[in-house]
Amino acid sequence: MIRIKINPKYNYLEPFLRQFTHDGKFDEGGEVLYDKRNTVKLFEVNGTRIVIKHFGAPTIFNLLIYSLFIRKSKAERAFQHAARLRQLDINTPEEIAFIEIRKQGILKECYFVSAYSDYYPVRPVTDTFTLESETQPILDLLAGFLYKIHQAGIHHKDLHIGNILYKENGSGGYDFQIIDTNRMKFGVYMTKQQRMTNLQRLSCPTVAYLYILEQYARIAHIDPEYLQLKGAYTRLTYELRRYYRHKLKNRIRKILHK
Repeated sequence: MIRIKINPKYNYLEPFLRQFTHDGKFDEGGEVLYDKRNTVKLFEVNGTRIVIKHFGAPTIFNLLIYSLFIRKSKAERAFQHAARLRQLDINTPEEIAFIEIRKQGILKECYFVSAYSDYYPVRPVTDTFTLESETQPILDLLAGFLYKIHQAGIHHKDLHIGNILYKENGSGGYDFQIIDTNRMKFGVYMTKQQRMTNLQRLSCPTVAYLYILEQYARIAHIDPEYLQLKGAYTRLTYELRRYYRHKLKNRIRKILHK
């Protein structure tokens, strides 16, 4: 069974998108932008640049959940969440379509299609940031963008720095976009602690992280020193959990491969 939902604005792309329902078609063309667990490619169709994200194979547990329609596929959620974000005035590349391919009711593949974004990754800015850096205004406005997301009742469960893009807006400021939209909750009132827990996922160098927290605190009328200390502690425990979880997974893999 093949399911395709297209943003009516982009109905003219349907013939092109339907080719990805055939085995191997996604591998044949396009420019690879990202290729790890998921693969992201750039295509150009009659002058329209689009990005297609092919989601990697789900775990056995998730496969069961998706196949029983208990949970929407990642592609469908990414499509719906992108539309919801823009309704809430949170910038994200425009949703074009999602594609699901099922065989005997089992989800085999899914794709999320969005408009191409000419925004830049913010990671290089945070990776090279110092307190004397000329890029301070970017992080000042980034803190405001993160605050705006939380104030809108959005809990982005993959809020790491690699999922944030930016671009100079021509008025002396910067605009931001959020991507990787499939893991989100809306209509959430986030307490100080929940915001702190969410911000710990930014995964950028400490000096940039603490600076972002300081600016976020000033916008939110929270004591900056408190937020920085709390943030440092919360992030340390988070990173330690990740470290030991990674070590445990590696040990299990070695045992299984003996």
